[in-house]
Amino acid sequence: MSETNIPRPEHPRPDFRRRDWLCLNGEWAFTFDDDDKGRREEWFRKSENIAGRIIVPFCYQSRASGIGDPSFHDVVWYARLFQLPASFNGRRVLLHFGAVDYQADVWVNGQFCGSHEGGHTPFKLDVTDICRQDYDNSLVLRAYDPSRDIEIPRGKQFWQENSAGCFYTRTTGIWQSVWLEAAGQRYIESLRITPDIDNFKAEVIIETDGFESGLEAEMEISFKGELMTCCRATMASSSAEL
Repeated sequence: MSETNIPRPEHPRPDFRRRDWLCLNGEWAFTFDDDDKGRREEWFRKSENIAGRIIVPFCYQSRASGIGDPSFHDVVWYARLFQLPASFNGRRVLLHFGAVDYQADVWVNGQFCGSHEGGHTPFKLDVTDICRQDYDNSLVLRAYDPSRDIEIPRGKQFWQENSAGCFYTRTTGIWQSVWLEAAGQRYIESLRITPDIDNFKAEVIIETDGFESGLEAEMEISFKGELMTCCRATMASSSAEL
């Protein structure tokens, strides 16, 4: 799949976009694991067992994924290769998943990176120490979606074979964008802006991934391309107010 027809190529978070990033949407290797043997057979090291194809970020139940199978498959595997852009060199590499339904395990280059539970929430993994700068990197994800478990958060996804009433077909596996970002050795984890219109100001709270002496936070505010103001603060902890 060429870069010109990658689905959902835009940055998934325009309110928190870093300059250097790489969209991982598009064609991935994919397979069902109805016998749940992939972990035992270490498919995260032998991705040739993941031999089918799917278009991410669409779930296999959707025709947009290239599969369109509404039947039950509670364990699925994904795999793909990626190369880091030169601009990522010497920086932290953050791997983002917009959402994976329901529970996800992730490996890069055969090494386990982390897990996430919750089909509707984004998560990220720092894969800096696992990625190789000048070679292909393998990314493998196992998703487990207990389709008939009515006790997990599921919205209106139906736990029976066919959709009925207000319930609709299930969503399993990756169903939101996947992307990589390059960040500094210390980077912003979250940013909260609270406007105070009456007093023509705004409160900005920055949370970083850690703290070290001499760390500074700087903010610029522009309007229609014109710089309006700039402020800087020396951080006394991993949180700063500007």
